[in-house]
Amino acid sequence: MNGLPCEFFAVLAGIALVSILACIHLQSGQNMLEAWAEKQGCQLLEAEYAAFPLRGPYIWASRNQAVYRIKVQFSGGSMRWCWLCCGTPFFGVAVNVIDVKWDS
Repeated sequence: MNGLPCEFFAVLAGIALVSILACIHLQSGQNMLEAWAEKQGCQLLEAEYAAFPLRGPYIWASRNQAVYRIKVQFSGGSMRWCWLCCGTPFFGVAVNVIDVKWDS
């Protein structure tokens, strides 16, 4: 036996790559979310990443996009919930595009 087969290392490298890309995806979405809240002049009270299929009105969003269920508080004290979709279907969170659907 000449040690571990190359296939083992290929699988390990694949798992490492997928893990790194997932972390980058989540961090980029979180950064976009925080920048959006600051631009809107509100404070994030709660933010939960919405994994497929629990993506509210963004059930159609691609896996490249980051969808969040968030609760914000405005400077006047009012609080609101909304769904926020970060990125585009093809380029994902590499593109700074945000769509918001406020609860009624």
